[in-house]
Amino acid sequence: SYPRLIEAGIVCFHPQYETPSDAWLARHRFGHMHSPSKLRRYLREHDAALAARSSESDLRWAGSYQRRSPHALINVLWARQLEAAERRRKSSSLYTRNIRAALEAGQDSLEAERRRERGELTAELAPPRPPSASPPQLEPFPPFPPFPPPPPPPP
Repeated sequence: SYPRLIEAGIVCFHPQYETPSDAWLARHRFGHMHSPSKLRRYLREHDAALAARSSESDLRWAGSYQRRSPHALINVLWARQLEAAERRRKSSSLYTRNIRAALEAGQDSLEAERRRERGELTAELAPPRPPSASPPQLEPFPPFPPFPPPPPPPP
């Protein structure tokens, strides 16, 4: 008999994360950021003006930015944890708020901040940050429920 498969999901993060192309995502969506077309549908639902003024490249960058992290990271989660998190949040409003925050802060500003944090940009070369400016506060995903107990061994 075959071993019982564990139903798990993944979420990918990387310092230079780039959302894959729509064609690639159509075949391999699992674990990656939504396509710009899906993000635009979310924006239309919650902020039509932002949807209208945002280019595809703006949405691709803002989506990718949400999957950036200091180090490469793959979160492996039980499928039921992912399902529970999805029931506790409304993805379309979460992504809309995060895209709005990233676009309002601006790509140049956030990319310079990222490079400054990683020591890639010296103070002399970095564009000055206005005194009142701070990185946007992206809304975190809700905490995942605890891991369920492992399934019983097969008979």
